[in-house]
This record gives sequence, C-alpha cells and structure tokens, in this order.
Amino acid sequence: MKKQLAIIGIIVLFICVGLSGCMEEQKGDLEGVSFQLTTGPFRDEDPFLIEDSNGVYWCVWCSNRSGNGDIWYSNSLNMESWSEPAQLTTNLFDDWYPSLIQDSNNEYWVAWMSWRKNNYDIWCSNSKDGTNWSEPIQITRNSSTDWAPHLIQDSSDIYWIVFSSERSGNKDIWYVTSADGKNWSNPIQFTTDISEDDCPSLVQDSKGTYWIVWHSNKQGKSDIYYSNSTDKITWSTPTLLTDQKSTNMFPLIIQDSDDKYWIIWTSDRSDIQGDIWYCTSENGHIWSTPTRFTTATSKDYTPKIIEDSLGIMWITWVSDRSGNLDIWYSKIK
Repeated sequence: MKKQLAIIGIIVLFICVGLSGCMEEQKGDLEGVSFQLTTGPFRDEDPFLIEDSNGVYWCVWCSNRSGNGDIWYSNSLNMESWSEPAQLTTNLFDDWYPSLIQDSNNEYWVAWMSWRKNNYDIWCSNSKDGTNWSEPIQITRNSSTDWAPHLIQDSSDIYWIVFSSERSGNKDIWYVTSADGKNWSNPIQFTTDISEDDCPSLVQDSKGTYWIVWHSNKQGKSDIYYSNSTDKITWSTPTLLTDQKSTNMFPLIIQDSDDKYWIIWTSDRSDIQGDIWYCTSENGHIWSTPTRFTTATSKDYTPKIIEDSLGIMWITWVSDRSGNLDIWYSKIK
C-alpha cells in the first residue's frame, strides 16, 4: 500500500510540475514582452491608454496616416487583439498629443492640441459610446502656443486640463477647469519662473491631494519636477525628482490601488536614443531608485502607464524599433 501511495505521489508530483511549467511558460510569453499596436509606414505617436468601466481597453494616439496629423483610436477586450484603428479627428490641420478619460457618467473625453486656428490651442471632444464623437470645442484661445494637454476628472467631478503654454513669454505650466466639460475657466498659471516648463501630468490621489509633474530645464538640462496641493490654491515648492547628467522628459504620474505613486518618463541616461524609466513612492516624497523599463537599441519615448482592474501595470510608448514610429505596449513584470 505504501509503495502504491509513493508511486501515486510521484505521478501527482510529475503532473503538478508539468502543469506548473506550462503555466509559467504562458505567463512568461506575456510578461516582459513588448507588443506592437500599430503597423505600417506611418508616424504614430503620443499614445494614451485607459481601461473603461466595462473592462475594455482604449488607446488613442496621433498619426499622419490620413495625410496630416489626426487623432486615432483602437480598443481591445484583452490587450492582445485590437480593433481596426478609427479616425477621431478629420481636420486638415495637425492634431497631436491626445489625452483620454472615461468620466463618472461613463462618457469618454479626449483633449488634444490642434493647429486648426493657425497656432496650437487645446481642444476636446466627448462620446457616450466611444464611436460617435461630439464636434470638437476649443478650450484655449491665445496667439501663443498651448500644447501637451493632460485631462483628468477629480473626485468632485471637476474636469482639469493641465498644459504647457508660451503665453507668459516662455513655456510655463497652466491649467483650466470645468464642471461640465464644455464651459471652461480662464487659464491659470502654475509655474512662473524663467525656465522652460513642459509636458505636465496631473493626478488626484486617494486622500484628495493633487500632484503635478512636468519636465523643466531649470538646471540647464531637462529634468522631472513635481508639486502637490491639498486645496488647489497653495502648491508645494517644486521638487526635483531626477538628478542625473542626462535628459529626462515626458513624465506621467498615477496612483495605483495600493496607494503607491508611479512616475514614468523618457530618459537618455542609458541610451542616447532614449528609454522608458519609472520610479515609485509610498508617500510621494521618498522615491525609489529609477528603474529602466525598455532596453532595445531604439528610440522609445512619451510613455503612459495604467493599472487595470486585474492589478496589472501596462505601459504604452512610441518606438522606432520596427523601422518607423509606432505604438508599443507591455506590462511590468
């Protein structure tokens, strides 16, 4: 009897090891592997990824596949198979750098920068189903350049767009707010120094605190800075996040379901072409050592990061590893 049990045990152990090996192999095929979302001889840039309330993933980006810069989008149920890219904007002038959210009413909103008024301004559009989009409305109206918008909705259902503008004489960070997404406040200036402040990102954390990150050339090269506010009026003194002899640009900040903060950006510290890096923090003040995410000998830039409903951290970015600029994505191991 003991001999039979021993034999059965060996068989069970063999089966378990075999099954475990198969499961690990399937898992390994997904983790750490980079997937190409767009293909073709086009210039596809500035992706922005979300997961909606139904578990559908949506990615918007800008592309010249229509002959000029327009906003395009695609969706997926599993982050593997994607719908055929659909064109969101059809203007004859360039539309770039989209930012996407789904609001508390389950409507989709996209903000972007557009040249349709002979200089870059911020525009937006919304949709109830992600297919039929409203006529774009103009958010900013200034003869200077307004660009690189980032759109959020806070816990009070207020829409925010932070962006970079030259209306003060050099690039500074500005923002506008709206209660309905259609009627917007006058732009409010956030940074006021003489350095070039660019490409901001905004998040409201679980305690209601607002955090803004951006890149600035305060030190003679581009580095990542951040600031926070509990009342939307008084903001902390900007804090330097990166301090390397390298260029650091295009940051994005999020907070995950464990209340951990993530900042992701592009840096040339490891590769003159640029790679994707990130760091994390439990409190927003003490940050981990930066971690290199992409290691290909290609140009990788403008990353975005989300945590999905399964707790998986997904990153999208632009890369020329296929021979031209395309949208790529992967998940953090």
